[in-house]
Amino acid sequence: RCLVLRNCPDIAEFVSCIIDAVASASVDIWDVQHGQHHDAPKAKETKKKLQEGLGKVYDKFRDFTADSSVPEPKTAKRCIVQVGVQCGYLNMNADQELLWRLLEFTGEGEGSRLVMASGYANPPPGIEGMLASRPIDVIVACPKANSFYKSGGLSQYIPDMYTTMEVDLMKRLTRGTLHEYERPYWTFHAKGIWGYRSTGASPVGCLVGSSNYGYR
Repeated sequence: RCLVLRNCPDIAEFVSCIIDAVASASVDIWDVQHGQHHDAPKAKETKKKLQEGLGKVYDKFRDFTADSSVPEPKTAKRCIVQVGVQCGYLNMNADQELLWRLLEFTGEGEGSRLVMASGYANPPPGIEGMLASRPIDVIVACPKANSFYKSGGLSQYIPDMYTTMEVDLMKRLTRGTLHEYERPYWTFHAKGIWGYRSTGASPVGCLVGSSNYGYR
């Protein structure tokens, strides 16, 4: 679900600035007196504020590239890290763009494949279209490994709804295999996409982060 990047202060600064920009457009929550009422934020104003905040961050880092300050061992292989933001209603689609790059880098040779882990597999059309003809293993939570399992009320039906969506997805992924994670007393929240070439057991690239690659 995450990668540890050491000695990369510039990447940490970029991520911190993104978080600050999102926080500045978010609603503050604090204790209120009984009976107090606050108007909900207006969508257009919130969108504009977020767009301006993220725009300033991207302007600051637009032409920035850097190498790690730690010398590379002679036997080390180069690793490129790119940070992206997916925010469809602001026309920011980094997940899709990075996935396309990963597919190009992985290639379509015999034995190349993808592995996708998601709390629920329900990709939007753009991402699903890129995955449809690729060999792919999709790893999801089995109903018992879902946080809503036996939760009571309407939410108790969410695991079965996820399973229905996942089965429907696999009918459209013509070269896909579905795997369900199950471990007693554990829930499953792993997220990411890993690309493998035809040779070698290690992935040549991966996407990690908060995205479930799901359409809401």
